[in-house]
Amino acid sequence: MLKIYLLTNNIALAMVQKEPGIIVGPISKFLGYILNIIFNIVYSVTRVNSLGIAIIFFTILVKTLLLPLAIKSAKSMANMQKLQPEMDKINKKYANVVDPELKNKKNIEIQKLYSENKVNPLGGCLPLFIQLPIFTSLFYIMNQSYLFIDKIGVTYKNLASSIMQINGYIEPIKQIQSLGYAKIPKSISLDLSVQHDLLRLLNKYKISDWNTYLNSLPQNHIENIKEILNHKLQMDQFFGISLIENAGISWPSILIPIIATITMFLSSYLSMKIQPTPKDENTANMQKTMIYVMPFITGFMTISMPSGVGLYWITSNIFQLFQQIVLNKFIYNPKEKTANTNVI
Repeated sequence: MLKIYLLTNNIALAMVQKEPGIIVGPISKFLGYILNIIFNIVYSVTRVNSLGIAIIFFTILVKTLLLPLAIKSAKSMANMQKLQPEMDKINKKYANVVDPELKNKKNIEIQKLYSENKVNPLGGCLPLFIQLPIFTSLFYIMNQSYLFIDKIGVTYKNLASSIMQINGYIEPIKQIQSLGYAKIPKSISLDLSVQHDLLRLLNKYKISDWNTYLNSLPQNHIENIKEILNHKLQMDQFFGISLIENAGISWPSILIPIIATITMFLSSYLSMKIQPTPKDENTANMQKTMIYVMPFITGFMTISMPSGVGLYWITSNIFQLFQQIVLNKFIYNPKEKTANTNVI
């Protein structure tokens, strides 16, 4: 798990400072545009917790738009369940087969079975593949929210402008520049006399960094910067948790990974529950591993991600949980309908 944590950190660091690429880049701009619209609507009602509320509504919108695909995927998986007896017959027929020709014949029969019943074995995985670039893009957006959310961007520029008006403003920043610079690759050089570069550094400051910086300023400059900073915190914090900072393991941000783990487990458990228990012991053990281990890996990874991404994950899991309950009733549970028909 430590390797996963370090790998996630390295990926995060690379994504924060570099262009997201030809695939994630356009998706990030589009999703950032949508999130910005939702944020503006929320902000017009309340400034407090506005980014967190916007992320929740954004997630619900994304999951709703993907709902037709989820229903199609559910039907595909339900059809796969119906074919399971036939699949068992084929597997039993070619059990312990070593000959390549017989193996190929087995694959042909399986493909024929899929084709005749119009079933796509990968249909159930399609929503996951689509969610991946969305999740990656949101990761990039949260790491540089000031580039995508207009009002947050304006607040950062106001902070930078106020700081740059202080005589000799670079020196106090240099005293604590290690706090921000430690999160920026050494290959990137920043000119603190340029607002764009100053913004990139300020974007890396945590609340503790800001407190250290404010304590280094003359008294007559503290109130102005503190007022702008409080405005920023009202927007990008969600019940005391900074959504643009990595969740970490401190209180209360550790709640994000914990809740992400719990909701992921409930969603996975309910999803696996409707699938037939594999007869193969290795497959059954792998299924159990997916249910019980993956949520903890998810929670562990969330620690090194911006809490805003974790909030998206939590909201998505909760939506998925209720979605699965409905799908189980109307798609995966034909026995009830059969029983009712027999009674009539």
